[in-house]
Amino acid sequence: MSTGSDLTYHVDPRLPVGNDLDETDASHPKNIIKNLLQTQNQATADSYYDNKPQRLPPGVKEAFQSYNTFESVMTDPARTKNVFLASAILGLILCLVFVNKASNLYVKIAIVLIMVLCIHYLLSRLENRTV
Repeated sequence: MSTGSDLTYHVDPRLPVGNDLDETDASHPKNIIKNLLQTQNQATADSYYDNKPQRLPPGVKEAFQSYNTFESVMTDPARTKNVFLASAILGLILCLVFVNKASNLYVKIAIVLIMVLCIHYLLSRLENRTV
């Protein structure tokens, strides 16, 4: 709220106030309006201390930017997708090479599973998702 707030409070003067309602009672219209105005004044005073976002001028970057290449790759979605794409292609090629050289059946099964995951990722990249 600003200092020149447009909020106003009105009480309909035609509303009857009971004879048994004491002026010190919190539900008396005078006290309700008094409490509303105190709340408004307190909110106006507190808004002075609120955090206000500061905009940087055009062309000025924040001082605390990370120049770590790995971090910038992993936080930029476009670059991250390219890294995963290259990793999947490289992983597929390496699996094709090593599946012929492996002699243990369990190692071959593990390599084939890795190949399936790489192919699955590459095929998912071909999908044109609209959602």
